[in-house]
Amino acid sequence: MSSPEASRIAAVALSIALFTSVFAPIFAAPAAANVTGEPNISLTAGDNRLSAGETTQLQVSVINRGEVTHGSSQGNVDAERRVTTARGVTVNPESEGPITVRSAETAVGNLPDGNAIPVGIQLSVDENADPGTYRIPIEVSYEYTPFIGERGQNSQRDETEIVQRSVKVVVDEEADFEVRDISAPAPGDTGAVELELTNAGEAAANDAVVSLESLTGDLQLGATGSSEAYVDRWEPGENRTVTLSGSVTDGAGIRALPASLSVEYTDDNDVPFTSRSTVGVTPDTGGVLAVAEVDSTAGPGEQGEIGITLEHTGEESLEDVTVDLTSREAGLTFGAASNSASAYIGSIEPGEQRTVTVGGQFAENARTRGYAVDMAIGYDTDETTGATQRNTVGVVPDDDQTFTFENVDSSLRVSQDGTLRGTFTNVGPNAVENVVVTLDPPNQNVEVLEPQVALGDLDSGESVDVSFDVEVASAARAGPRQFSLRTNYETLDDDERQADPIQFRQSVEPRRDVFGVEARNTNVSAGEESRIVLAVTNQRNETVTDVSAKLFASSPLSTSDDEAYIAELEPGETVEVPFRVSASGSAMQKDYPVSVDFQYVDAAGETRLSESYRVPVSVQESGGGLFGSVAPASAVGFAPLLLVPLAPLALRLRRRR
Repeated sequence: MSSPEASRIAAVALSIALFTSVFAPIFAAPAAANVTGEPNISLTAGDNRLSAGETTQLQVSVINRGEVTHGSSQGNVDAERRVTTARGVTVNPESEGPITVRSAETAVGNLPDGNAIPVGIQLSVDENADPGTYRIPIEVSYEYTPFIGERGQNSQRDETEIVQRSVKVVVDEEADFEVRDISAPAPGDTGAVELELTNAGEAAANDAVVSLESLTGDLQLGATGSSEAYVDRWEPGENRTVTLSGSVTDGAGIRALPASLSVEYTDDNDVPFTSRSTVGVTPDTGGVLAVAEVDSTAGPGEQGEIGITLEHTGEESLEDVTVDLTSREAGLTFGAASNSASAYIGSIEPGEQRTVTVGGQFAENARTRGYAVDMAIGYDTDETTGATQRNTVGVVPDDDQTFTFENVDSSLRVSQDGTLRGTFTNVGPNAVENVVVTLDPPNQNVEVLEPQVALGDLDSGESVDVSFDVEVASAARAGPRQFSLRTNYETLDDDERQADPIQFRQSVEPRRDVFGVEARNTNVSAGEESRIVLAVTNQRNETVTDVSAKLFASSPLSTSDDEAYIAELEPGETVEVPFRVSASGSAMQKDYPVSVDFQYVDAAGETRLSESYRVPVSVQESGGGLFGSVAPASAVGFAPLLLVPLAPLALRLRRRR
């Protein structure tokens, strides 16, 4: 047999073994802890310098610098990566001031911690934009997992986040060059091409290089197709004449020949800039009758008038002036589908201008370019008879049917239906038929309930008021929005046309509750019941009907009359609604909340439920019984004596009832 001491040692050893077997795994491998964190999104723009009047693409980097706020002691890398990753990232830029955003909402994808994704945003800067710094608001939305519990994915929680960010852009103060006049040699000649330019900007241009590059084979500039000139310093408002070398082909005719004009320069801070534009170079007409202007009221597929204005640049009077026109191209015909037309001017004096007007029609597929027309001008002078001058002119189809949408006003508000209205005008030059305008919303949070409106026929200069019903979602943000109005119409020759979209901005106002609730009389005495009154106001711009109010109270308050009904509530109308509220005898003297909500029918006939509105109910000291609210000590001590004679009286009153 073992000794008692040996037995004790064996018992201790057994206890240690049991302890080790149970608790060793816990100390050796601690349980996984909760992991919490979130992405941290920021934006940076690369080259953020813009110029007034330009349309460019701004490169924006979307950066995620995620943060783990609590992690496991073992370093659960997968969980930490998940809580800091932004998933399904979208970027939605908005216009600001003179800068219009042309890009729609862009999907970026998943963005792990420490990564960046580039996004291109197209911007247009107004011609008259003031130089300075602007911030472009950008809404970034994404999903992420802020919490992963000890059980991993079975205990995680996903959320959607919308954050407001912005990027800074700078509209530079720079030179701006306007063309005052361009002269070129006559067709078939070589000589000087002179440009009269004005620096119409707000900054001086240093070391300016003026380049003109021909965009047509009828105009030759320099030996390589372009010609350059140098201007040392060009002050704001200063006029300069730049002379280049060039030639015009014999068959070019008297029409505007396209060329690309660029001016490269540096400002006073040595920042380089380039100003680019497309100009028309019209050759010298030659002869005594110069072509001053060529105009057309006929667009592609349309009939109209073609007007050629001649100016007498000679010194002798001309008699019996006739003009014969011959179209070189099938896309332009005169009169009854003829390629020729004639007109008689009569006499014209030196310095006088006369306009030749003939009927013309362009083909359906005619493009907006000059269509060549040979012109033979016959005339007599005091010394000669039957003199002839020949020119070629370019006739461009009229594609400038213009519409405007002005006096725009709206009642747009977050989480509310509203109206957008304005005045639509056919500026001309022609009357149009079957006009249909379509309003395109800025994003998915703004819905135009009936986007198309048929306006019928409109004469040139005629205006009509147009309105659209617009619904703004509760997820939308307040602020300016860019809308687009598209116009489809038919010409008088039944040809279908679509005008350039009209872009305009309109603000969405912040969310406003359907009802306003004001406490008019909400005093209740402890231990008593009182009538409280709430003033309910319809804050929407539409009438609501069948309004059912429900009051909710919690201890120490209660209500025995918690419902009310309003048949109709017009915009801005206020109605007082009574309820009955009780306060327990133990209620303290302070304000307690009650809440009220409303079920109602909106103007569209939909039954809706409002949010809850909380109002205070003030509990006051009880008015007291026979001895007031607080009984004196003498009265309390005397109370048993009072109860003896009052008991038979109470019994008799009960029997009488």
